Amino acid sequence: MVKHKSDAERVVGEQLHRDDIPLKHACRIRGITDGDVLDTSSLERLIIWLADHQVKMRQVIKPLVEALPDSLWTGDEHDDE
Repeated sequence: MVKHKSDAERVVGEQLHRDDIPLKHACRIRGITDGDVLDTSSLERLIIWLADHQVKMRQVIKPLVEALPDSLWTGDEHDDE
């Protein structure tokens, strides 16, 4: 994902943040917006942002995940040979 960061940010339309997950071959990718879920006057705006952000993140991440080698899912290191 690191090498695709600028393309991903262009599609999503905002800066993305990557958090490594220790002891796993995984990371968390997130976007940040302002707002407070406890402020009911901003809930509609936050829900719209979240739905839009989710669709855009899926557009970016799904093709990258689908392009990963099968061995990452099966644990068989010889699948790619």
